[in-house]
Amino acid sequence: MPELPEVQAHAERLDQLFRGRTLTRFVPFNFTVLKTASPPPGDAVGATVRRVHRRGKYLLLDMGDITFVVHLMQGGRLLVDTTLSAKPRNGLARFEFDEPPALLLTEAGRERKAGVWCVPTAHLDGRPLDRLGPEAAVAAFQHAYRETGGRRWMFAPGCSMPPDTPDATLAALRDAVDRVASSH
Repeated sequence: MPELPEVQAHAERLDQLFRGRTLTRFVPFNFTVLKTASPPPGDAVGATVRRVHRRGKYLLLDMGDITFVVHLMQGGRLLVDTTLSAKPRNGLARFEFDEPPALLLTEAGRERKAGVWCVPTAHLDGRPLDRLGPEAAVAAFQHAYRETGGRRWMFAPGCSMPPDTPDATLAALRDAVDRVASSH
């Protein structure tokens, strides 16, 4: 598995290359690569790449209403694909755009654990990103804060602050989370 700085650099490079491009087709070459059934990846066809970024070691292709979440696992790569061969070596899936090049997800070896999740962008706090440690916790906290307007903040699924929690306590907690978030 690539290390976090490599994933960050990869996301930045892909963002420069593919931001603003329109998805014309998602082609899974192996049925095990697609880890979700709903929404179908075809729902993102015609959408424009808003940005490519990362959360933990997952690459995220934000297509507006839908985000493709890509986990490379140990031997996976998301490559710029200029050849568009019908059966690419080690190919798992291809993202085709309105103009070349495409993006090709490959994985060396036989395990085929790399995968693509098609997730509604509004629900990125769910699987597979819900168990990523502090970075995910901060993202979930920020999302809950926005959704609740600062009251009844949710820290983890099924866990929230009671409405009678003193404002001073909430402010102290908010400051602590802000310090954590700004240090990452």
